[in-house]
Amino acid sequence: YFFKDMYAVYGSQPSVGVEWETDFLLSNDLLEQDMSFCELGSGCGFNLNYLHTKGFDDLVGVELTGEGVRCCRRDYPFVKVIHGNVFDVVVPVSDVVFTFQFLHLVDDRIFDVVNKSCRKFFGIFDNYNFVKGLDFTRLDGFELVFEDYLSVMSMLNVRMLKKALWLMMWS
Repeated sequence: YFFKDMYAVYGSQPSVGVEWETDFLLSNDLLEQDMSFCELGSGCGFNLNYLHTKGFDDLVGVELTGEGVRCCRRDYPFVKVIHGNVFDVVVPVSDVVFTFQFLHLVDDRIFDVVNKSCRKFFGIFDNYNFVKGLDFTRLDGFELVFEDYLSVMSMLNVRMLKKALWLMMWS
């Protein structure tokens, strides 16, 4: 692939779903400022930058494309970027691991990566039609928190869960 401007591929702003979710979790005291975040398939880092504007500093992105890595390092030097395939690199253990329009690019092995690297929340922001074939039962010890983008389930119990899976899906 050859792109003159990576913003044409990755866009130029964070995901509205990531913004909404972060604000929702913050307003319900479910995120703490010392939490660590890792985005799988982080692109140019827009979502991680949004978290930085909310006061989070422990931010890691895993990105396969060299152009996405260069873009993130140039624009958001406070983000630690790991260049490589999520199946081939060591994904750091983080409180929150999330993806945005990424799971449709991988297979069920992604859940092995998440089981090893995620301490608290695993967030999925993707089109349901792209990810419905994945075997979510491979997630070890996670409980579903959000059913979809519009229906919020049992948020009061999130504080007591060891690990939570939240799904932000659209069709």
